[in-house]
Amino acid sequence: MASPQTTEQPPPHIDPTQAPIAFGNLALPKLLVELQDDDLFTRQKALTALCDLLHDPERAYEAIFSECLEILKVLLQDEDSLIRVKTTEVLYVLASHSMGRDAFLNFDIVGPLANLLDDPEIACRKNVHRALNRIAEFPLGAVFMVNKGLVPKLVPKISIEEENIRALVLSTLSCCLSVNALPALESDVIQVLRDQLSHSSPIIRKEAASALMAIRKPTRALKQMEHLHHLKHTDIKNQSLHAVHAGSHG
Repeated sequence: MASPQTTEQPPPHIDPTQAPIAFGNLALPKLLVELQDDDLFTRQKALTALCDLLHDPERAYEAIFSECLEILKVLLQDEDSLIRVKTTEVLYVLASHSMGRDAFLNFDIVGPLANLLDDPEIACRKNVHRALNRIAEFPLGAVFMVNKGLVPKLVPKISIEEENIRALVLSTLSCCLSVNALPALESDVIQVLRDQLSHSSPIIRKEAASALMAIRKPTRALKQMEHLHHLKHTDIKNQSLHAVHAGSHG
């Protein structure tokens, strides 16, 4: 009887990186070890499995309080484009959880992510902007991004990014503008946004209009603060003059 033939090649139409998740509670520790393996294929499989695993909030919580985020920060710098794409996808999944958004700030994931704004892979850049958009959607995240100097890096992307990514950039920028418009105004954002109002995509036109409206919010708040400061200063001045006047007649 002839012996069965075996091959190391996967069956056709099967993605070898689509590794099934197994090992129960040991799955995450095993994947963290594999993420640091020298073998490229092993790292790719581990990232794909991790992405599936982290849709579960309990697993995401477990990952955040392990060394997972520090490992992912290293993988963002990997020379392999698929590794960068899958790493940014994993981070987007984490950013979809409220605890994940907090972890982004605590572990400073925003900075390393922003380093990939010019990545040659469109899929990688899209994942980056999806993750950043999730972070910007809550006020502390938007403030953090503004303070990290991200806004001047985002404004030029509006005119040059792919259409589906451009809408994400505009949405993220709108969130940042609502907390502090000054960095964007210093980057000539108004003219950039006005140019997008005539774009063929209704989504981009809508996001551009929303961003322009967001500029008014902090500007109005700033004017109110200046007005209150002026009233307070005037009130103190009047009180001082009244005291001097009263003293001169005492």
